[in-house]
Amino acid sequence: MRAFLRAACSIAVALTIGGCGSSTAQPPATVTGWPFPVVSRQLYQADAPVAVMTLADASGGTQHGSIRGIIHGWPFPHADPGGDFGEGLFTYRIDFVVTDRAADGARMPLRASGLRTVYFHRSRTTGSIARLDTFAGGEPIITGTVELWFDFNPAASTVRMTATIRQTGAKAFVWNNERVIPPNLGEQTLQSEGYYSAALGGYVFNAAK
Repeated sequence: MRAFLRAACSIAVALTIGGCGSSTAQPPATVTGWPFPVVSRQLYQADAPVAVMTLADASGGTQHGSIRGIIHGWPFPHADPGGDFGEGLFTYRIDFVVTDRAADGARMPLRASGLRTVYFHRSRTTGSIARLDTFAGGEPIITGTVELWFDFNPAASTVRMTATIRQTGAKAFVWNNERVIPPNLGEQTLQSEGYYSAALGGYVFNAAK
């Protein structure tokens, strides 16, 4: 799947939903050697889940939902003086309300609007994608609004999603003895694809597919 947070570094979408170091997998930068190559930068597993979207149903269909995700690398262009790639430092959360449903009368959402928050985890304790409760434990550093468009297949087992994010606020934070001020990245539109996971009770988005 295409990263939920893919972007022009970036938002990576990083969906994003965001991040520069983004959810789009990059070719490994390595130095060959024996018996194992030496990795010269932090990497992540390309097909590892990076976000989960859960939907709340009511008698008339889905009313609202949320997305919890991991941002690989920095959520904005940043050259860390210590060479830190930012892996494990950032997560995000999107809470949305459904504003329109499919014309065929299906219970699945067609459009939604909501809020997105990016969190900074100083101790790199971002947790597992299966532990959604850990994604709000960091320090909120970026806020914004989100407009979502969904395209579910007939069985609702897969979904294509487009997200337009507009940053509305940012808060400075300290990392490696440096005060970092997130820049305003303006409006970003990201696309991603996911599949339903009964184990996680929602739609899973991978770093790359």
